[in-house]
Amino acid sequence: MLTSDQSGLLQGMTDKGRLGFAVQLKFMELYGRFPESLEELDQNAVQWLATQLGTTTDTLSSYELGGRQGQRHRRTIRIFLGFRRATGTDLRQLAQWLCDDVLPLDPQVRHGHDMALDWCRTHHLEPPAGDHLDRVIRSAVHRYETQQLATIHARLSATNKSAVDRLLASEETDREESLNKNRQPSPLAISKPTLAKPTSIVC
Repeated sequence: MLTSDQSGLLQGMTDKGRLGFAVQLKFMELYGRFPESLEELDQNAVQWLATQLGTTTDTLSSYELGGRQGQRHRRTIRIFLGFRRATGTDLRQLAQWLCDDVLPLDPQVRHGHDMALDWCRTHHLEPPAGDHLDRVIRSAVHRYETQQLATIHARLSATNKSAVDRLLASEETDREESLNKNRQPSPLAISKPTLAKPTSIVC
């Protein structure tokens, strides 16, 4: 439900604008991000807001989240809620936080997306779109794995490092031999030439 302060932001808007603004505001307030499509919206919540505003949910069908009106509403909502768009510096800090505080406990980052959204919300940042945020998370995972491998390698003795190198070299040799063997045709695959039967001559 909209508060009195939130309702005051809707003055002078059409029914479509008021409902579109309201659903974006409440979605951002609840999830810390804006919806990427109308399909993400809870229809019960939309119905509740429409009833409060004295309109119908049908008015939302022509509201474009990515249109000029939708983007203008988002700017107002960010200011009202004290949010701002995440910058490159913010996303690097997010990646570092994932490496330091999340990945050591959850290397598979099973809940990485939700935790990244929570981090952004805590810092009053609007996160990037889903695919961009996923790339940030994958980059953090790659960095963490690289750091872990470097740490393990640094702890190995010279003898152990040599043993690992020999093992890797042996595996590479075995792989090449297997590939070469598979490339050679099998003797059974070569068929013997067949002699044509002599044709009978009819006199």
